[in-house]
Amino acid sequence: MIYDVVQKLKAEGSSKAKIQILKDNESDLLKRVLLATYDYRVTYGIKQIPQYDFRYTVPIQTLDCALDLLIEFGKRKITGNAASDALANMLYSLNRGDAEVVKLVIARDLGCGISAKTINKAFPDLIPIFELMACEKPNSKTEKHLKFPCYAQLKYDAARVCVIVKSGLVTYYTRNGSVYQLSNKRLDDVFINASCGYNMVYDGELYQLGEDGKPQSRTISNGVANKLIHGTATEDQQSRAMISVWDAVPLKDLTAGKFNYPYEARYDHILHQFPAAFQPTTHICSTLEEVKELGRSYIAKGQEGIIAKNMHGIWDRKR
Repeated sequence: MIYDVVQKLKAEGSSKAKIQILKDNESDLLKRVLLATYDYRVTYGIKQIPQYDFRYTVPIQTLDCALDLLIEFGKRKITGNAASDALANMLYSLNRGDAEVVKLVIARDLGCGISAKTINKAFPDLIPIFELMACEKPNSKTEKHLKFPCYAQLKYDAARVCVIVKSGLVTYYTRNGSVYQLSNKRLDDVFINASCGYNMVYDGELYQLGEDGKPQSRTISNGVANKLIHGTATEDQQSRAMISVWDAVPLKDLTAGKFNYPYEARYDHILHQFPAAFQPTTHICSTLEEVKELGRSYIAKGQEGIIAKNMHGIWDRKR
């Protein structure tokens, strides 16, 4: 059973040993479960697991059938209450171990300390690697690549978030490809509307709004972000989630690793498609000293600093 393999992985602390466990239990079904869980291109549209009771002493459905059902969800062939009912019917028709695996697949984390990189060491190139563009720290080598005028954007002391909109479904990812268990229709609707029916990726920062409508401290925001990863955030914490959107890239180009549109055009998309509250605080600087002074001023106010960006810089999956 795949559930037994997951438990073995969970009990093992060594990465090398986990890789060996995967190799020793190689099967088409195991690989299918791994793909269903860790392929960031896949979406299911299920935010909550419905209540269910095991109805049959002998299971009448298989894990393969359950994974087929999830594909139907991802294709939007079954949605809303019909999807919730179908999932409940499937779960109580499985054995207990397979039902637990299905719930872990939907959560996009088998909870056993493995990642796409771990899996690919056992089964090369099975899982597409989730990587985002990152920034360099300022120094004599990196500063010479900054062209003026440039954008300089406030960086909240908060958690990185990557929002993928695919087939009208919204999934929130960490910088490493784990999933935030974030259920917030207000946010979902904003990103669905911004995508205009296309499969899109939005990069930014996830933070908590205080009662005054302002960003909370790093301690509070990142504490809630960790709860969202583990699925333990309260409804109030989920409702207070907010995102500052830095970048916009088609999903196909994230997968390819490069998007040749200049940042000026990508930023323009954010300005036109997102409400002002989602737009990053942006300045235009004409000199390196302006960039540094702006960064120092935000740090003095308790922020993390700024990110300076070339207006004509393309999106490239590297630092």
